[in-house]
Amino acid sequence: MLAHLKTEDEQLVDTVSDALYERIGDDSIFSLPPVPRVVTIVLALQGVTNNGGFIYFFEADWPGKPPYSVFADAFRAIGADETTECIEVAASVFPFTEPHLHGDARRDYLRDHCMIDGRTNDSATLVKLGDRVIDNSDTNYGLLAEYIRKHLDEIRNA
Repeated sequence: MLAHLKTEDEQLVDTVSDALYERIGDDSIFSLPPVPRVVTIVLALQGVTNNGGFIYFFEADWPGKPPYSVFADAFRAIGADETTECIEVAASVFPFTEPHLHGDARRDYLRDHCMIDGRTNDSATLVKLGDRVIDNSDTNYGLLAEYIRKHLDEIRNA
């Protein structure tokens, strides 16, 4: 059986992400300068969402509890308009303001509206939006690779 050969885009994204994560160590991805911060935020949201949909993403209390607009802005920066919209709509679904600050209420909402008998409710709005982000994963990684190429000097000098 042949191993999956990484594309040039995948190799670039992997190399840059490894270097950025090595550089920040125990610090938050949100502490990076703007361009490398976009790269790490896109990787973080896409990775978490690919593993567990928006339920995983919204269950988490991200370091410093940034507003979800920070994540949308990162995807907007790479040109991933559909994912940007999914994040913005998903964040607006919560029936309270500033959901990024209210972890317990957010998790209660997820349990009550996105789960049925301990299983994911595939018809829930947040689940559907997360599925769209997963479906756009390859496109998002390609856009991220383009963004990295365009801003490579800024990333190297960060």
